[in-house]
Parts: sequence; structure tokens; C-alpha cells
Amino acid sequence: DCDNVQGGYLAVNHLLLLGHQHIVFVTPFDRPQYHWVAERLQGAEQAIREAQAEGQECRLECIDGWQPDEILAAIQPKPRPTALVLAGDYPGPQ
Repeated sequence: DCDNVQGGYLAVNHLLLLGHQHIVFVTPFDRPQYHWVAERLQGAEQAIREAQAEGQECRLECIDGWQPDEILAAIQPKPRPTALVLAGDYPGPQ
């Protein structure tokens, strides 16, 4: 078993330390059925809140997608993020 909250926190905190400001958290479709996705997202949101409390300008956006084309379509119409965090081990953007 693993600490999903801590994993989500560490992933996003690492990206924040690298200077990323617009991070997208990519989840599989039907995410409510996966407790580990909600836990990882909770940790990611915690890292963002802490950074914002320290005055860092940053934001976390959550999108649903599983295939690379779905993920790219979800981020295309907006200002592009500076980093992606994938909730699980699935293909992600190529």
C-alpha cells in the first residue's frame, strides 16, 4: 500500500519548486470510483494551497482524460499548462 495523499503532494510540490505555475492534474474518466485518484488530488491541492499561502502565484487544474488525444484536446483551447501530473500509470500525452 502507498500514501497517495503524500504522493500527490510530492509530485506537485516538486513541480512548484521547479518554477511551474499552471499545473494540470490528469485523472482517468469515472474518477469517483478510484479512491487513490481522490487521495492523490487531495495531496496535489494541499501543495498548491501551501505555495499560495507563501505568496507563490500558481494554480492547479483538473481534467479527465485517458488517451493522449483526449488530454491534448482538453488543454488546447486554454492557455497551455507548464506541467502535467498524471494520476496513474496510463499513456498520457505523447
